[in-house]
Amino acid sequence: MMKNRVLWMMLTVVCLAALLFAAAKAIKHQNTQAQSLQTKPHEAVQAAKEIRPATIIAAEQRGDQIIVRGLGMPGASLGLFTGGKTIAGGRVNREGGWVMTADRLLEGETPQILDIVMRVKDKEVRSEQQLIVMGLPPNEEVSEEVPSSESLRPLLLLVAPGTSSRVLTSPYGTLPSRDGFELEAIDYDDSGGVIFSGHSKYPGKVQIYAGGTLVGESHVDQTGRWSLIFGNIMPVGEYDITAELVRSDGQKTRLALLFQRTKPDRKERVSEDQIVVKPQEDRILVRRQLLGGGHQYTLIFSPEALIGE
Repeated sequence: MMKNRVLWMMLTVVCLAALLFAAAKAIKHQNTQAQSLQTKPHEAVQAAKEIRPATIIAAEQRGDQIIVRGLGMPGASLGLFTGGKTIAGGRVNREGGWVMTADRLLEGETPQILDIVMRVKDKEVRSEQQLIVMGLPPNEEVSEEVPSSESLRPLLLLVAPGTSSRVLTSPYGTLPSRDGFELEAIDYDDSGGVIFSGHSKYPGKVQIYAGGTLVGESHVDQTGRWSLIFGNIMPVGEYDITAELVRSDGQKTRLALLFQRTKPDRKERVSEDQIVVKPQEDRILVRRQLLGGGHQYTLIFSPEALIGE
């Protein structure tokens, strides 16, 4: 009789323990679900904040068309605008790439500024990048006849605030370069800030000299690009600029040219949606208005602009 009572008590304890364990597990599951429901809106807000604008990575001329390629959020729709008008549309593919084609942009003497807008559900995200497009005459002597868009030399310049300009297509065909080391553009503003940028086939250190004096250095990144940004180091004047690549084996390659920072013309005004393109003997000067005031200048050089060996 005593044995049966002990056995009954043990079974009761085991059952109570099992019930308590099941109850604790159920409460934990409910708390986990509640926490999940609480974090989902926060995650959605974070996802909305992480929508990045579309970027342009390449552009080229094909006949009277400009083909623009880039990256964006898969499934998003795209629009290419100039002067507030839509000139092309597209959609980002599943791999995150996109292509848009615009017609007859090289006609006329006015440069075009292209903006790209990406639409994700009910949100529109405008890229800070802008593509400047212009067709220059096929030779230095402009004939009386209007050249066709196929014969024009296209300038496709990618610009964005605070970064170096990218020459996607040069009207000179090529850029100043030696042994795989290339100077792409020089950007500067009214305050004396200057950005030197280019590309290199080989890794190494890039040094910039002004009048024989070392003013700064940088390194070629993993994509082969290099750039140096300086703040207010070059007053108005003319400088002998040398960009030097020092490779890991000690081999050096130099690119030297004349760079002139001209005095800002206060009389000639440019609106925020306009740019001025001035072809010169061996270079092209592009001037545009900055949003906060002042101007940004970009110099694109011909290979003939190089001096020395």
